[in-house]
Amino acid sequence: MSKRKTTRKRRWKLTSREAWPWWVVAGVAVAAFGSLGAILALTPEYSPVAMQAAFILTLLQVVAVLWRSRTMSWWSQMASANLAMLFFLGIGIRAWGAVVPDMKVWLPVVAVGYLLALALPALQPRLSEFLYREQLAPQTRLGRGCLTFSVAVLPAAGISGYWLYEFSERARRVEIAFLVGGALGIVTAIGLTQYLTHHLWPKRPWAKKAEAEAQAEG
Repeated sequence: MSKRKTTRKRRWKLTSREAWPWWVVAGVAVAAFGSLGAILALTPEYSPVAMQAAFILTLLQVVAVLWRSRTMSWWSQMASANLAMLFFLGIGIRAWGAVVPDMKVWLPVVAVGYLLALALPALQPRLSEFLYREQLAPQTRLGRGCLTFSVAVLPAAGISGYWLYEFSERARRVEIAFLVGGALGIVTAIGLTQYLTHHLWPKRPWAKKAEAEAQAEG
């Protein structure tokens, strides 16, 4: 009887990600982010430099996910969330690099956009709050339109991506697939970076310390 209870207790614990063994967490992370790394290295064509970048990024992400699963610290959550977005950003940049000329012109714009999304909660809290709210529960017509589009289109992203590739193949314009796919990757990376960073920003350790000191003084 006691053995059965112990087995049930162990099974219940394994339903919580924090209770997963480290090798399970590592295996899931390698499978998920290794797949994204493969896309990054092989799309639109194999690149040794992209392969090295994908390998390093995957390794760092696996370490970050393990760190997060063990500690759930603010730093580990920030690292795992933003490293994941770098996969999408890299895939988008590689796709655009294959079809959009003058990479030295648009790449700095993309990089600045990503860095601004990362720093926006600290630089412009009100604007960051507005963008966060519009992504979560939009109040403006534009925000509601974007949310409706996302809900309608993103669940079928895999099917639509395959259809887009087939269409571009038949039209002998593969550039269409790279252009649209690259835009989706870049927009996803920048948008989710701002969303996740804003969500985690109030939980930063030094903010809690400052709040505790202010309450103590009061």
